[in-house]
Amino acid sequence: MKGKIIITNDTNLSDAEALSRVLRIVQDGRVSADGSRYCFLTLWNDDVVIYADLTRTGTDTFCIKKEVKR
Repeated sequence: MKGKIIITNDTNLSDAEALSRVLRIVQDGRVSADGSRYCFLTLWNDDVVIYADLTRTGTDTFCIKKEVKR
């Protein structure tokens, strides 16, 4: 399946590190029950969170944020 991937990096991670982390999620494959989506939320030990979504047009989006501690 070919499609677009959009990555929004809202952290101070370098582009290379952001791509590396998204790559690890993609390598794990589409894990939803119907096999259509990547893991919705991945939390890293350094409090970086990556949210994955699939748009109606088939574009995979990854948003990288720093988790806010409460």
